[in-house]
Amino acid sequence: KDGAAAKEGADAGDIDEAEAAALAPGVYGIFLCALRQLVDGKLDAVAYEDILRRELGPCAYILFTLHKLVGQLAKQLQALLDSEHAESEQLVQLFTYERRRAAQGSLNVRAYEANARATLDEDECYAIAQTYEGNGGSLSAQLLPF
Repeated sequence: KDGAAAKEGADAGDIDEAEAAALAPGVYGIFLCALRQLVDGKLDAVAYEDILRRELGPCAYILFTLHKLVGQLAKQLQALLDSEHAESEQLVQLFTYERRRAAQGSLNVRAYEANARATLDEDECYAIAQTYEGNGGSLSAQLLPF
C-alpha cells in the first residue's frame, strides 16, 4: 500500500495488532487498543464501533456505548467544577467535610449520599469509587436511587 492508502486504512478502523497484543491477549487487547485510540482522538466513534462490532458481533453494543458514558461523566465533572453553580460549591464542601470524618473513622456513607441527593434536589446523583490494586485499579460509577 502507498502512504495515503495506509492512512486511509488506519482511519477506517484498523488496529495495530502488535500494540493490541502488548496490552492484553486476544479480543480484550483489541478492545483496549481501540478504546485508547478513541480517547486519544486517533479514532472516531464510528470506526471504534465498527472495530468492536467486527470483533465481538452484536454483543459489542454495551462496549461501544462506553465512550458515550465516559463523555457524559467528563461533562458532569466539568459542571461540578464550574464556579457559577452554587450546588457545585456545596458538593465540594460536603465531600471535604466527609473526607475529614472518614479520616476520623466516623464516615456514614448513607448520610453522605442523602446529603448529596438533597443538595442536587431533582438531578441524578452518581456514586463514583476508585480502588487501587497492585499495578492497576478500577473506577466505578453507580446511579444512586431516588
